[in-house]
Amino acid sequence: MHNTANFHTLLASVASVALVSPSAPEPVSVNTPVAQALATYRAAEADLAQHELVHYTPVKAHVSALIDALPHTQVTLRDGAIWSSDDHVRIAAAQNIVGGASRPRHERYQAYRNLLAGHKRRERAVARIRRETGLDVVLQEADRLGGIMAAAQTAVFTTLADTIADLEAKLSLAVEVEEDDGQWLFPILLADVQRISSRKA
Repeated sequence: MHNTANFHTLLASVASVALVSPSAPEPVSVNTPVAQALATYRAAEADLAQHELVHYTPVKAHVSALIDALPHTQVTLRDGAIWSSDDHVRIAAAQNIVGGASRPRHERYQAYRNLLAGHKRRERAVARIRRETGLDVVLQEADRLGGIMAAAQTAVFTTLADTIADLEAKLSLAVEVEEDDGQWLFPILLADVQRISSRKA
């Protein structure tokens, strides 16, 4: 859950650490484990962005156009109502009606069966489009790259901060990705604050 009060408390604690004069000058640029973890995260972020730009976005747009071009089935019921296969509520209702009928092959259920048959044909066509265009493979790769990026992001947050620059980098990333729920990140960052404070005392 988003907790603004906790977030402000954390920032105040970090500020108090930064105001304490260090015993030795802070390096302007550090090659620390946090910096290395952040570089790994940025590389993973770039890989995912490149995949989305080159593969996911154009393939998804192409697939969406092909699917939108597939016709839906419409049927007219005995009372004159028109049901269409683009209405998921109607599809579910038709499945319940036919599935629960004692004589589902009776002519009174023909319209429902026609609707379901058309729906199944379209679903098979959608599956074929996804397969032939390679969309599912593209999505799997996006999930893989996204998982790598998520793991790299977590690694940045969980790597111990040795300097104010480290801590600032972690906080900047937390703000960037809106990771301020306080459920797991705050204790880690507060431990960083306490560690750096004790060294400056």
